Amino acid sequence: MLTGWQPDEPLLDPMCGSGTIPIEGALLAARRAPGLGRTFAFEGWPGHDAARTQDLRERLAALSRDPPAAVLASDRNGGAVRLAGKNAEAAGVARFVRVERRDAVDVAPTPGPGVCLVNPPYGIRLDRDVEGSWKALGSLLARLSGWTVGILAGDAAVAGMLPGRPARSLEVQNGGIRCKFLIYRP
Repeated sequence: MLTGWQPDEPLLDPMCGSGTIPIEGALLAARRAPGLGRTFAFEGWPGHDAARTQDLRERLAALSRDPPAAVLASDRNGGAVRLAGKNAEAAGVARFVRVERRDAVDVAPTPGPGVCLVNPPYGIRLDRDVEGSWKALGSLLARLSGWTVGILAGDAAVAGMLPGRPARSLEVQNGGIRCKFLIYRP
């Protein structure tokens, strides 16, 4: 939301890991209400109106649609790609999210504008080839002309490896880790 992404624009996560960003994006684009397929504790309370809850569920389900633009996910790690696919399946959006095994340096963005969101490794969160990941991300950033790019960065030193300066930088927390959310408009 901080990038201004709208569901009619492609969404790309080139370092998708378990698939959280593309899955959440697909759910938003498909107008899927959170928790629609689960039950809640209040449903067991005395006086709960089950018919009213069912009516609400049906009205929310009727708002669903196929996402109007591509939701793309990739990762260089085959295990991450398999996990992202399984998670997309469990979330009910597997047919909306294209998951591929591909290094960020090799990602070919769709033509036209879109939004790239990425939570790359930054030493604290993941420590495998942090520098290589950020170099690959910098290479991709150079090919995303017309796109908006949002990057979670836990370490200013690795973020400094990216070309150019962010249009906006916000202090955020990610899993209890103080980070910057960098927004680029290459």
